[in-house]
Amino acid sequence: MVAVHDNVNGRIELSDLEGALLSTPPMLRLGRIKQLGMGSAVFPGATHTRLAHSLGVMHIAGRLAESLDLSGAEVEKMRLAGLCHDIGQYPLSHCIEAVYKLIGDPNRDPAATVFENPEDVGESQTLMQRIVSMSASASEASDKQIGSQLLRTRADVRDVFHEYGKDDEYIEEIARIVSGTHTDTLYEGLLNSDYDADRLDYVRRDSFNAGLVYGNVDLDYLLDNLALRKWPVTSENRIVAINKRKGLGALEHYLMARYFMYSQLVFHKTIRSLEILAKAAWLGLAEEGRAFSSYTEILRNLDTDRFVGFNDDFFFDQAAQYLETGANAEIKSLFERLLRRRPLRLASEIRLLGQGEEDASYTGALRFLTHPDTIHGIAERLGISPDDILLDRPPAIDLVPIAKEMSTSRYVKFADELQGNPMRAIAVAPRLFVPEDETGSSLLVEDEGSLIRYLSDRKLLVLRVYLAQDDDDLRQRLHDEVKRVAPIASRG
Repeated sequence: MVAVHDNVNGRIELSDLEGALLSTPPMLRLGRIKQLGMGSAVFPGATHTRLAHSLGVMHIAGRLAESLDLSGAEVEKMRLAGLCHDIGQYPLSHCIEAVYKLIGDPNRDPAATVFENPEDVGESQTLMQRIVSMSASASEASDKQIGSQLLRTRADVRDVFHEYGKDDEYIEEIARIVSGTHTDTLYEGLLNSDYDADRLDYVRRDSFNAGLVYGNVDLDYLLDNLALRKWPVTSENRIVAINKRKGLGALEHYLMARYFMYSQLVFHKTIRSLEILAKAAWLGLAEEGRAFSSYTEILRNLDTDRFVGFNDDFFFDQAAQYLETGANAEIKSLFERLLRRRPLRLASEIRLLGQGEEDASYTGALRFLTHPDTIHGIAERLGISPDDILLDRPPAIDLVPIAKEMSTSRYVKFADELQGNPMRAIAVAPRLFVPEDETGSSLLVEDEGSLIRYLSDRKLLVLRVYLAQDDDDLRQRLHDEVKRVAPIASRG
């Protein structure tokens, strides 16, 4: 038994198996990947790594399992899955993951890949314009899919499992928990839900290291007020619920903290602009063969040193090398901006709480700002290239993914289809129980005494217009033009 001291969770003890896994090259690789990607460019203290986060998730997953009185074997599985849940993470975290979801895959999705059909996204567009205008084409390229495949194929990791008496079937089960495909939805509830070990760690860790106060979540109180319930009540399907009388306030506080962390940290205007630069630069590297060109190529290299070197250091080493030897002036310019911290300049921001992306104000502004004539007209009036105007559309931010209209009763009749997405989403959604009822539970969003019920159908919608020139006067003029075309725009 060994132990490490974590700045967020304190002393964390590891079993011999966990300690051995921690020393494998794929796990050590996570120590060279920052948890928040480009976040430290705005929040200097946020230099913590995916390795530290993985240890925290392992620790909390074990505490969650223990608080629910799961068996020792299940506690072990949850801790191992928590430790390995990010083992397939990309460099710069989800920033570069987005690139591989955008570019498609020549071996799986030939109709949508920019390598075979560059005309579909506009071959004449700049790398940045291609990044902000493309829609995701590859549905498989998530870090969790890479991680589950690594557990199935990487020899040094599998050898550690085997050394401690774990067979291939056991490894496969850990891989399925990591990928969210295990048949027992309790495992997904503990590792891939609204109040799972992953989120309970990163909300606290990211906020703490960034110096923000949003993530001061009462973890101990939440854990003390958890219980297992069955849903549907006549089934054997286990779900997690929180004591309504004692834990409701702590749960609401946590959900609000997560919301504020995303809106103020993850989707910060400067971080998002730096991520656009990084994604565009990486797309250029991939097209020149200096980085993995597709998700399939990553999978083919999981058991190689090339994958171990697939980390943040690789990206910044490539940046330095490209500035010396690279031939593409556009890629050089992107790296220069990144290394000298020259983000895109925010000209205008549209920010509203709406009922989803169909909200009339949002869609109206989006329709205006994405119409080619609009951008070309603005650019012509300002005397700049349309390529210097970039529209960023962060994903909508919600408190919980299930609105109050999505009641439990509507789905009970589909109990035999529990693996279907709506049922699975309902099964892992935040739930409440009252101690007198030893079997039942209810969705948090159905509770009339909960603040979340009245906010659950609202999403934070953001549109941002950036200028790719360092000119404050020009930025003000762009702001004025955008506000004239889309009146709800306001200065960011």
